[in-house]
Amino acid sequence: MPMTVILISGPARSGKTALASLIAERVCLPNPVKSIRLRRCPGSREVRVRPTQQGGCGREVESYQVDYCPERVFEMLPEALKTVRDRQRICTILLESDPDPAIRFAYTYDVRVFVLAPPARPGELFRSSFEAAEALKEVMEDTAAFASEVFGLFEHGLLGVDDAAAKALLRDGGHPAHPVVSTGQVKRFLATPLGVEIATRIQLQPPYHGLAESDLILVNTGVGATSLDSDKALRNLEMLLARISNGAGRSRPLFRCDLLDQRDPSLPTLLDRLSSLTNRPPPAPLY
Repeated sequence: MPMTVILISGPARSGKTALASLIAERVCLPNPVKSIRLRRCPGSREVRVRPTQQGGCGREVESYQVDYCPERVFEMLPEALKTVRDRQRICTILLESDPDPAIRFAYTYDVRVFVLAPPARPGELFRSSFEAAEALKEVMEDTAAFASEVFGLFEHGLLGVDDAAAKALLRDGGHPAHPVVSTGQVKRFLATPLGVEIATRIQLQPPYHGLAESDLILVNTGVGATSLDSDKALRNLEMLLARISNGAGRSRPLFRCDLLDQRDPSLPTLLDRLSSLTNRPPPAPLY
């Protein structure tokens, strides 16, 4: 594989840089390693790639900071990766980012790792029942409008809406109005695999949406205190991840580990898992 890109995302001060250093030092990566710290810079018109001081890794790692504009990240990030890669055809890039939907969807990453501190309470990770219901309603209405406009799904009944309901959602000779989603439509949608996926993800607070698509989740116990409330929040998170994993057919393991404690008993298992993820074979081409 010419270039492997590992996205390490999570809230500020959760331990992303410590994890990047751990991967560079302790995970068997056969290729040269480069590290990039992404910095959100709204309004910037061009990619800025700055070399930074190398961290305390045991191997030689080129480190950079890349400023990006969220509205142009789909152009900027591939360009930045190409610049950092330079003429080295084969390399591994460790990409650190704070939670940002623009980054999550800007590139096809080979591995996604999410790092977080132990949550102080369940509400830090999860929306309340009212917030989740309102968010789901908003997503349903926006999705319905988009589906009707672009794909004509309501006209053909593909979302479980009968002909009378479909006609009621349309006006002006077939141009879609903003649909009002009924309780029955919501229940039918939630019974589908996509509905289960969306309903599960929407329970998370926005900064933690990246948890749902990560290959590995790390709770860095070295940057926050644990408590009964944090244990409850993490148990709920494990149940949520299990539901998503069952629907997608792949696991999303959650580790609790102090990244700075070399004697942490979970560290060897974490390193083994990271090694298997970063050295797994590339997916088969689609053509």
